[in-house]
Amino acid sequence: MRAMTAFELIRKELERLDPALQGQETEDDYRAGVVLLSAVWVTGTDIDRLRMFTGYDRDFVAAISRKMHKSGLWEDGDLVHSDRWCHEDSYSSAVFWADVLVGLGMLCARPVGNGDFCYWAVDQGGVAPELLM
Repeated sequence: MRAMTAFELIRKELERLDPALQGQETEDDYRAGVVLLSAVWVTGTDIDRLRMFTGYDRDFVAAISRKMHKSGLWEDGDLVHSDRWCHEDSYSSAVFWADVLVGLGMLCARPVGNGDFCYWAVDQGGVAPELLM
């Protein structure tokens, strides 16, 4: 049996997080999940390294990067705020998928201190409303 590549391991982990994604490799949510996991485990947040590792279109990766940086979930210097994804050896899949939705532009996020983030929906026109608090 051949060893899996890092890219294959990331895809396998994504499909473990959501088995319904098996066979959905061309869907944006699948690809965005791969980008986020790749940024944490392999490439950091550099757009060109992410593009080369995943093989995804540069515009797609750059759009995710822009949204992740704007939200504060990614910071310059390859800092990815992914520690909230894990709790005692298991993923908090809701937090991971919320971050994927930020990358896809369906949710907005901002840091609120202590490593926590506040999330809110983007309205149908694609404009982020003020926080509803």
